[in-house]
Amino acid sequence: MKRGRSIAAICRYGNEHGWGHLTRTAALMSEARQRGWRTSLWTASECGELSGDRLEAFGAVERLERYDFEGISKRRLVADALFIDEMYLPDSFFESARRYSDSIGSKLIAMDDMRQRSMASVDMVVNVELGLRKANYESPQEALGESYCLLRSGFRNPRKQGWAKDRDGIPVLIMVGGTDPKMNGLRVLEALQRLSMNGRSFAPVYISGEGRGRQKIDEALEKFPKHRLEVGANDRVLAEWMSRCEFGVIGCGSSVYECAALKRPFVGLLVADNQERTAEAIARLWKLPVARCYENDSPTEAIEEAIARLLARLESGA
Repeated sequence: MKRGRSIAAICRYGNEHGWGHLTRTAALMSEARQRGWRTSLWTASECGELSGDRLEAFGAVERLERYDFEGISKRRLVADALFIDEMYLPDSFFESARRYSDSIGSKLIAMDDMRQRSMASVDMVVNVELGLRKANYESPQEALGESYCLLRSGFRNPRKQGWAKDRDGIPVLIMVGGTDPKMNGLRVLEALQRLSMNGRSFAPVYISGEGRGRQKIDEALEKFPKHRLEVGANDRVLAEWMSRCEFGVIGCGSSVYECAALKRPFVGLLVADNQERTAEAIARLWKLPVARCYENDSPTEAIEEAIARLLARLESGA
């Protein structure tokens, strides 16, 4: 890396500060930018929908579908580190990306949730799956699950919400992650409503990245005497809600590590194929219940059963 910087140094910094599992692409690149790196993100996501925390971590963010490497070479991109965040690209893409990154003097870093590629062409591979102790990668540097946990900076300084615990209900964090296209968050609210009929009362805190289905969410939340909807919450706000709620119902993505860092119990929601390994490890290693929503015709029932199991364990003092 230019001027004596190295990718491994960023991971060592996180490890030395007790940050455990690497949980955020943006957290890694934010630390890099603070050290003076010029960073670029290549993603298949809609760039306009990325949160402010992610956008601030990168000097440039571009859609992958716009890229052919002949077109890229004409852009004269300036970057010390190129981060590719797309799990389904073939090895041939990374071979072309490596030739391009070498031509501009940049390091190539790639996220590999699915562990389906050799990653021989990248300078560093990031795979944050829980329970991943060793992977057969060919890259010189690896940031693997159970080695690193880079918490976002807001977790060092949570924003106080002033939402006191009271008799209006048990605070429950609901955070599916992503854009939640199948609105599994609504299924969580339905499950909590059913469980409320058994002498319990809940006060849901619903975290939505972009407010998708806002009207339906508002209508579902109105069924609870006390509730809160946070749209586009930054990491400081999220950290406080995580610590304030009694338990969470969250997608089996990188937020599971943040809950774990705060020692907050949760029900895992399996909502995508790249979460299979993490969901299995949550149940096996942490003994936490997982509701299978991915390709499930009755996700509400699965979520209700998983929450009931977690409540039984909490009430028994487990």
